[in-house]
Amino acid sequence: MGATLALAVAAERRGAVAAVGALSTTLYYDGWNTPWYRFLSPIGYFTPLRHRMVIRETSPFGIKNERLREWIERQVAAGPISAVGASALSLPSLHEAEKLMRYTHRNL
Repeated sequence: MGATLALAVAAERRGAVAAVGALSTTLYYDGWNTPWYRFLSPIGYFTPLRHRMVIRETSPFGIKNERLREWIERQVAAGPISAVGASALSLPSLHEAEKLMRYTHRNL
């Protein structure tokens, strides 16, 4: 989400930012590696479920390169936070990420 956040800041401060180098920018989740019940997430955003529902990272992690995917799998298995990021996302975090993506896409 770092690249998305950088683009959002650049869009907000158009006159102060000359350029942005954004790698792996997420402006929408394509669903390649999301659980089948992901479509229910918006219901959970506004109910007590938001404190219990977690989206876990699983292989293939949205990565096509098999060697990189294996390395990521080892990192995720090592603990909740690793060199590749969190092994799971809470529903409130996912909701905030989606709001940031919508804002950024709308303001680019």
